[in-house]
Amino acid sequence: MSKTLRTMFPESLKIVYWNWDNQLRIRTERELYQQLEGRVASGPFAGMHYIDICAGSGPACKYLGIYEQELCSVMKSFIDSAPPCH
Repeated sequence: MSKTLRTMFPESLKIVYWNWDNQLRIRTERELYQQLEGRVASGPFAGMHYIDICAGSGPACKYLGIYEQELCSVMKSFIDSAPPCH
């Protein structure tokens, strides 16, 4: 919500908006989790089973595999340079 809109609405409407927005986000994340069958969709953790709850941040980016996008090249170089396992 923009700063202008925040000043235009009374506090009671701000709470209603926040609750609606929060509920919509939660329903969307649950649906995404169900559609992906609990697995990360892409990125270095593609296919990994993910928990259905998260602490600290919303899980949608984690479910989609884009949360760690900035680290993909670094992680790939670690994987590529790993010694062989016997």
